[in-house]
Amino acid sequence: LLPYLPTFWHFTLLFCIPFTSTIMFLLTQGSIEWLINVAITIMFLIVLVDWLTFFILTALGIVLGVLFYRAAIGPISLQLDFSTGYLLIYQGVFATLIGLLFARRRERRIEREHRTLRNQDEASREGLLQVAKERHQALKALQVTGVEKLLTVAKDLQQLDVKQSALDKLHDIEARLIPVAFQLQGIDARARDYLRLKVESIPLPQFLAQVQERLQAKGITQHVRLQERTGYAALFCDGTRMASLLADSIVALWSQATSRPGEEEVRLLLGLEDTVLTYPLPDVEEGYIKQVPALRIVITTGASQPPLAPSYAANLAGSPATESDTPQLLAHATNGRVIKAHYGYKAVSAQSITYVIPANVGDVRPRDMDKSYMELESAPERANDRFKNETVDAQAQEKEFLAAVEQRNQADLGLVKIALELIKWYHGPVKRHTKEPFYLHPMAVAQIVLDYNTDTATILGALLHDTVEDTAILVQHLESVFGKETAEVVDVVTHLQSIEGSIYKVKLSAAENIRMLERTGNKRGLYVKLADRMHNVRTIGGHSKLEKRQLIAQETLDFFVPLAERLGLQEAAKELKERCLAVMNERA
Repeated sequence: LLPYLPTFWHFTLLFCIPFTSTIMFLLTQGSIEWLINVAITIMFLIVLVDWLTFFILTALGIVLGVLFYRAAIGPISLQLDFSTGYLLIYQGVFATLIGLLFARRRERRIEREHRTLRNQDEASREGLLQVAKERHQALKALQVTGVEKLLTVAKDLQQLDVKQSALDKLHDIEARLIPVAFQLQGIDARARDYLRLKVESIPLPQFLAQVQERLQAKGITQHVRLQERTGYAALFCDGTRMASLLADSIVALWSQATSRPGEEEVRLLLGLEDTVLTYPLPDVEEGYIKQVPALRIVITTGASQPPLAPSYAANLAGSPATESDTPQLLAHATNGRVIKAHYGYKAVSAQSITYVIPANVGDVRPRDMDKSYMELESAPERANDRFKNETVDAQAQEKEFLAAVEQRNQADLGLVKIALELIKWYHGPVKRHTKEPFYLHPMAVAQIVLDYNTDTATILGALLHDTVEDTAILVQHLESVFGKETAEVVDVVTHLQSIEGSIYKVKLSAAENIRMLERTGNKRGLYVKLADRMHNVRTIGGHSKLEKRQLIAQETLDFFVPLAERLGLQEAAKELKERCLAVMNERA
């Protein structure tokens, strides 16, 4: 009978309210009691149905009541005096207005419910689109990584002839397999946590206008009050992502609050306050905490902002691979990734949501995190190891380097070749200021290192010294293949603090980096750092700006020349000093 229930409902309303009221009004010849009853029924009917149905049922009920009365009882004889007629009109208008108030209240509640459902539906659709995009990126990343190479390697292993250069064949297989393994590890880390940002300076009024524009589209601008206690005129962040995050968070908190009984007129407070974010950097010094100026953003249903803490500890730890099977969990995970990408802090309670982001994300997030090759679907591209111009011959340089390693070092040449292949893939098409492939720089550094120290970890560390700083490789990945000593060398040279289990790395300032180098007891790392600076000074002409060249030269004179002397490398100290003084004497 359920399909017939709407018909039964409207028939019942028609019979019980306008039809019966008309009959009783006529039977009592317009008594005062039934005048009041008519007013009550009008209000009742307005609340129960929409306007169109109200007019149809009222008109139809009155007509049917009059016809029934005339057919069953007889002619209509109403004796209404002036006061009764006036009261009839007054009661009709009064009842209609009161009914309108109740109906409007009901309609507003329904509108809020619909708006909440629309916002939730929009968030769900946006979330599903984001998930679909990320899955597409992951699949594409797996395709371009060259996973089919694993099958080729498996076939090579099956066909391996132990009698015919087995060791050389294994080294060749390793050189092809390890870059694929590193790329797969990078895909895993990026698929769970990584977001590429479009970091730029955005004036604070413009940023808040973007948030307001999104709230207007969702219809809740009038429910948000702004409270600013900040001295920042602009933020250096991904303004589009942060504006969307704030608008979505405001809508989510407002929808949650208004869904509770008795909370129909909720107002939210959006508060901005200056604070500090902290990052532990044990590589710089035991117990050292980096402090960065930050902005706290609070969305709350309370009358005031929660108390401001002296500082907030950023959380960059890796996220577990979990499924977001509800819109709320999906939105929570998405917001968490955006805040983590901004190296920030996030806290959620029943009454408020707190976000803290650096005022300048560039203070802690390396620029290389936002290069195109960090995207999941970007195809790995091997460096051009056949590059040649008037001064550089890549193949000749590589041949000379390998010959020097074999002559002056007892290192496993197979591991050296694997590291060389790895930097060709990971530095790929990147070029230096001198326009030559970037991978030639670490190879040149490794060749310079041979003059200072010839053990395996130092040479491998020199070859790999820029991978953690400039690519998606983590120190832990290097340790798993090249050993702990090599990883420690790379860690000393890197201008970043790696976060265990996370793709995100905290950028060190020049002062913090020098402070780290001053306290390190890893001489191998210092040899690589010195060789790196030596090659940079030898190729300093690649920087077009004199200001940049002189900045490098002054830093070298202040720190690296004394470092070379402390390590007993007098010739290196002399060369660095002569080259840097020549740069300092240049005139624009």
